[in-house]
Amino acid sequence: MSKALLLAAGMICASQAACDSFPRTPVVDEARLAVDALELVESRQGYTIGPGLAELAWNDPRALFGSVAAIVGTTSRYAVADGRNRKVVFLDRQLNPLLESGRQGEGPGEFQFPSRLASSREGVAVLDQGLSRLYHLTWAGKVTDSFALAGDFNDVAVHPELGFLVSGDAFPGYYLARVTDEGTVPFGRIPGALQPGTDATRFRPTNHVAVTLDGKVHVLDGLQFALVTFEDDGVDGSVLLFPGDIRADKAAQRRRRMEGFGGGVLAVNSVTEFDALPDGRLFARVTHRDAIGFVFDLRSREAIPVSLQSKEQEWMLGSTAFFDGAELVLSDELGGLKQVATRLTSPPGR
Repeated sequence: MSKALLLAAGMICASQAACDSFPRTPVVDEARLAVDALELVESRQGYTIGPGLAELAWNDPRALFGSVAAIVGTTSRYAVADGRNRKVVFLDRQLNPLLESGRQGEGPGEFQFPSRLASSREGVAVLDQGLSRLYHLTWAGKVTDSFALAGDFNDVAVHPELGFLVSGDAFPGYYLARVTDEGTVPFGRIPGALQPGTDATRFRPTNHVAVTLDGKVHVLDGLQFALVTFEDDGVDGSVLLFPGDIRADKAAQRRRRMEGFGGGVLAVNSVTEFDALPDGRLFARVTHRDAIGFVFDLRSREAIPVSLQSKEQEWMLGSTAFFDGAELVLSDELGGLKQVATRLTSPPGR
């Protein structure tokens, strides 16, 4: 293992709370870890959520959502996965519905549970957990590719050279599977210091993937609360850890859930969305205190919170969201969509 990787992973077990897995058992082997770490710090800046810009009401007959499972966007439109109604809805930037694609079924152009989305220049990649398939739709809603997937999977990204990347457990020791016409191959080897310990098998992996414009592949390790960045060879990844208080908070939540549910395998997903911003930063939908998510700046190693400003906004804590660095689109309490502006403040009003 490289010195940089050892340094990056060093503080994963700085405290028992930050490393807790199933009761009192570290997730990783402390003997493999160094003393120092590269760790994100929570920024003094923060995004505040401002006024509403657009809304699609839950009862708007142009698009009645059964459940908003995922949202992605480009400079000109959004796509929304409706898991319950088995469709993908395309909207303009003012949340006006443009067209729908899909229906319930197992044939071409049909879904069982479209759960994750990723945008590309040509269209949208759709993960269907109900059928264990990956689809690619054009922005006109036409299916151009369809692939069968093996194992459990959590997220999808589209790389301009590598094609489709899916996070899951298809290949032990790797975060990702690269899906091509020729078959599926492993990608993104899990760094040795982040390999889970034996008791971590009680958790089903819930990792996420995003690709920035520079072609780098970023994995959010949901078990270790770390960001792992790969070049396009997918071999050696650099590691940045979440700020210590966020890791400790999420580890404590995980411990309480495990104690509440007892033994067996449990999927504990502390991060629900993970996307690349146009400027190369990353947005993770992870709640902590009054923040509904964080923008990760890998250059400055800052975690910049996107924070609620009033009790009336607390419904946002449990919503599905998409953030492009300026505008935030969320599913509301009733199943509609709301678009709100954000503003970067320093120091944040927290």
